[in-house]
Amino acid sequence: MVTVFSEPVQRRYTAPACSLSFCFSLATLVGAVLAPFYVAFASRNFWLKKGTLWEQPQLQFKYDMLLLLHGISESDGETQTWAWASNEDVRDVYEPYLRAPLIRAWPEDDNLDGLADRWTLAVHMPLDADEKVMHVQAVAAFDYSLLGSAELDMDGLVYVDYSSPLPGRGLQVEGEARLHQRAPLSVRRANANPMLRFNAGRGLASMRSSSVGAMMASYAKRNFTMVLANEYKVWEVSRGADSFQSTAGGFALNLTVHVPVDELTYTPDLAEVLKFAWIQYLALFALFFALIYAIRQFVFSNQVLETLVESESRAKHVQFKEHRF
Repeated sequence: MVTVFSEPVQRRYTAPACSLSFCFSLATLVGAVLAPFYVAFASRNFWLKKGTLWEQPQLQFKYDMLLLLHGISESDGETQTWAWASNEDVRDVYEPYLRAPLIRAWPEDDNLDGLADRWTLAVHMPLDADEKVMHVQAVAAFDYSLLGSAELDMDGLVYVDYSSPLPGRGLQVEGEARLHQRAPLSVRRANANPMLRFNAGRGLASMRSSSVGAMMASYAKRNFTMVLANEYKVWEVSRGADSFQSTAGGFALNLTVHVPVDELTYTPDLAEVLKFAWIQYLALFALFFALIYAIRQFVFSNQVLETLVESESRAKHVQFKEHRF
């Protein structure tokens, strides 16, 4: 004979409401519900407090820059400073040291996705033949924006500082624009904050002082800042057998800011927190339910706790067809 169909026979275990069997059954059901929650909560990651996302920011040079060159003059042997600033207020501070450099800036989009993959700034400061540069300070302002789920719109600064005992004719700097966070981003609304923008749109002059130290000190107090990470600097020494030979043609600063996909942290909203908690709870609930079900089956099927057993058959009458093949 061949079994062509089968149906389970249901067996019911009944007991009075005040019996030990009923208390055991109730306790196991409550344990199956609460135990997964306790284990998930004890893992200290039940409620999602911080999330991570990857996004490429939108970077735009604001054509706002401060350049300071420090060195010596071979004619009198005294230290000299040559400066340039895009803002009139800053230029007034460095008026005795001003020079007119040639500045070029352009973006490059390698993958043609509409976002700049790098920004290149080429600055050439004219100098006399007896003027030597040994220290470079530069501050360039960029517009930094995130357009994904965690929006951010702020002004970011790139600070370059390099010194050498040998006079140089140029400095080449390569780095990556990275977001430095003291707090996670918010996904509920744009992280618009007046503190993330220079006051009244005056750029670098909006700082409390035009000195580089005061600028960077004020900038570092913000919760969100753009920093130049993974820097590579190449100092080009003046040509000639004598290291103190004149730097003909002036001084060149080449700054390349790469804009890679960055890792950002954000504060998740309520829906994401509940979804993450539910996934953890459901995964543990399946394990606890299977374990408790096996325990209940052993206890009641072996009558470890006394119960009344009732069996019922679900077999139904089957009417065969009059014809057969």
